[in-house]
Amino acid sequence: MSALGRALSRRLRRLKPEPPGPFETPRRRRDPSPSRWRYRLDRLGRRGYVRFALRRLTAPAGFALAAFWAWQSPTVHEIALDLAARARAAVVERPEFAVSRLDIHGGSPDLQARVESRLDLALPVSSLDLDLAALKGEVETIPGVARAEPKVMPDGALRIELAQRAPAALWRWEGQLHLLDADGVVIGPVAARAARPNLPLIVGEGADRAVAQGLALWDLAQPINDRLRGLVRVGERRWSLALSSGMVVHLPEKAPEAALRRLLHLERDEQLLDREVSVIDLRDPERPTLRLTPRAVDVLEGARELLEGQKA
Repeated sequence: MSALGRALSRRLRRLKPEPPGPFETPRRRRDPSPSRWRYRLDRLGRRGYVRFALRRLTAPAGFALAAFWAWQSPTVHEIALDLAARARAAVVERPEFAVSRLDIHGGSPDLQARVESRLDLALPVSSLDLDLAALKGEVETIPGVARAEPKVMPDGALRIELAQRAPAALWRWEGQLHLLDADGVVIGPVAARAARPNLPLIVGEGADRAVAQGLALWDLAQPINDRLRGLVRVGERRWSLALSSGMVVHLPEKAPEAALRRLLHLERDEQLLDREVSVIDLRDPERPTLRLTPRAVDVLEGARELLEGQKA
């Protein structure tokens, strides 16, 4: 054996472990297989949703936790609010967002003045600070306004388009005259009946809520329009006609139009409204009732006494 062979043999003998002594426990070789928990973690890490969460959601979650922690700090909170307020002010105060005048179109000059007075805008103001929905609701609460459409124009004007309620009747209530539209909404006060002689006059509590029926009766009574002074709402249930002669016609609660047509037929055929009658009660369709005037009663009593004297 050459010297190189002998050297290699000695080297191998050194690397070979020595056998244990008589009182030593032999060493166990390390098991190369993974432990149970390591195996389970390795299998879990191979799942698609776990890999997606680790790759895509770890950074956003960490950022959200850091932001939440920073927001809980009073100092950081105040700094963030101050920066947000400055940024908003920088945008809001730009000249292209400024509204410098108010333009109101539609309606009467008096209604336009009332709208301008109610809004009382401190111009100029930024269009970003204007709540157009709130302005619309505020304007539409003004008596006489049926509809309002506010919008900001490119030239820096706040334009409000008004649709004014059309007067349909006069309502006398508690000694005051009010203009009503066809829906019974109060438009505004009226100084005297002569200011609106062409409008129907309705009187009494609840007449505003029954204005549609009152207008229908007024239109139906056109043949006696020159005698008709107004419609009186009685007990919030029915109507009575007040005539210029002082005569009163009581209409029934149900089907007042039919009773009024019957009255018109009687007037056309018998000239009933020219008679000495103070009250015509049509509430019972089967039995109309007439009440004579005091003058007619006196004449009737005189005639009765005359007849009784002749019989005696």
